[in-house]
Amino acid sequence: MAHWRGDIEVASRIASLIVDNAVEHGTPYTDDRIILRMEVMDETRDLHIYADDADPHFHNLAEAGEGYAATESGLWWVTRLGGRVSWHVKQDNGTVLGKTVQVIVPTEGSRA
Repeated sequence: MAHWRGDIEVASRIASLIVDNAVEHGTPYTDDRIILRMEVMDETRDLHIYADDADPHFHNLAEAGEGYAATESGLWWVTRLGGRVSWHVKQDNGTVLGKTVQVIVPTEGSRA
């Protein structure tokens, strides 16, 4: 994160919003945790922010994509801040562990 050239305040707000969303709509793991991960991608230099929880479903949404804009969710704000939302079921060797909500935050100057 220290080497990411984007807006740190925006990234921090987005991280907060997806964790809030996981707490409100997801299920914590058995240790009462929601997992937050961040990674700067080598090729694009975009920031990827991930929130993992134990619920494998994305309620009230059949498929989240880059155009996601539900007004009832903090994820609407994520898209307004320039993040691209997606999600997938989290598995380990075929065992469903929950889900990952991912937000891609472009570096400055790479916004499409």
